[in-house]
Amino acid sequence: MGDARSPVPPRGPLQGLADLNDTIAGRKRPDPSAFLRGLVVGALVGAAIAGSTLLRRRLASHRQLDDEESELS
Repeated sequence: MGDARSPVPPRGPLQGLADLNDTIAGRKRPDPSAFLRGLVVGALVGAAIAGSTLLRRRLASHRQLDDEESELS
């Protein structure tokens, strides 16, 4: 017999659009866990982008200060 927890096959963006179409048409109930997974992934990606931007700005400002100090000496 097959395992009840068999791995879920990877899904592409077109399958997501098909699911959205089924949900809008009322043929399928939305899966709240899928929404939460998407929400968490979006939050993590956004935090990574924001953190990277802040770090890049901080490093650039430190380099600028170091360059100004070396010109004064």
